[in-house]
Amino acid sequence: APATRARDGDGDGAALDFNACAREHARGFRATPMSARLTREFGIGDSGTDVSLAQRLLGRDARRAHGVCDRETTEALRAWQISRGLTPSGFFGASSRAQMAMEEERWRELGGGALLERLSREEEARARDASERANERAGGSGRTRGVVATSTTPREAPRVSRVARGALVLVVASAALGAAAHLRNRERFAAFVDSATAWTRESRAKVALDVAREFVGACGARARARWTEIAADFAERRRALVRAAATAISRVRSAAERVATNDALDAGAPLAEGHFDENGRWWESPLPASTPKAADARPRPAEPSPRGGASTARERAEQMRERWVNIRRQQVDVGADERRAIERVSKFLRDAE
Repeated sequence: APATRARDGDGDGAALDFNACAREHARGFRATPMSARLTREFGIGDSGTDVSLAQRLLGRDARRAHGVCDRETTEALRAWQISRGLTPSGFFGASSRAQMAMEEERWRELGGGALLERLSREEEARARDASERANERAGGSGRTRGVVATSTTPREAPRVSRVARGALVLVVASAALGAAAHLRNRERFAAFVDSATAWTRESRAKVALDVAREFVGACGARARARWTEIAADFAERRRALVRAAATAISRVRSAAERVATNDALDAGAPLAEGHFDENGRWWESPLPASTPKAADARPRPAEPSPRGGASTARERAEQMRERWVNIRRQQVDVGADERRAIERVSKFLRDAE
């Protein structure tokens, strides 16, 4: 027999077994190329004579070459593709068909073609001998190859009746076997449907549980994010309240200082020495001697005279009026305490006039 390793090169990897398929191929297709039967692409789940041929070429024996592309066939095809440097997809496509045709051509060059010719002649001779023996048994005179002549003479009637009875028995037995197989298949199908239904229910319950867990997790994340936002908003509001309280305290302190100053003025205390700046604002500090506007500085008031003096009242009224003008120029926010202090100053000025 010719060598089965028909791959170009050193022959590494699994070899296609063309010798195992040679006699079966010669019986039905004579000396034609085997790769000519692989006319389509197939994958897992496909079936046909081409799949059976591919299984035999990949090393599966005749009993296991059932013609259905199962997982074992796919794994064997993937291993063969890896050994040939093809894409290991496990799918028989154009590249795999071309590789098999090339390896068959190499096998024919190594003696596979002569083997197919010899097997084809043997199969033709065997078929011719079988046809002749059949014609001789039937007693016919026809010499047409493959045609069996029958006799309808009364002498052959008992034989025909026996054949008919045998055929009827075979038909009945086949029908009984088919019915039994159908019942078994029906039971198996019912069991398969039950198992599939149970699996579907379990799968649905599992999916529902996963969805519920995901929903709970999403709700927890949203709740945590919401509480974080609330805490941040509360902290911001607390800081705003603290700033507002500090501002209010500062204003109250300023108002208290102003009220204390006004009370000191009402009690007759002299005003501190001060001056007007270039913007017309009053500052309770002496004007430096180097300042060119030293003449604009307000003179230090004289010592207060006994209560009831007209000159002292007029001087104090003038000082309060200037101080009032200074307050008006500062453009500050006036609170309740400050408003009461201003009203007291205004009342004092009106009484003084």
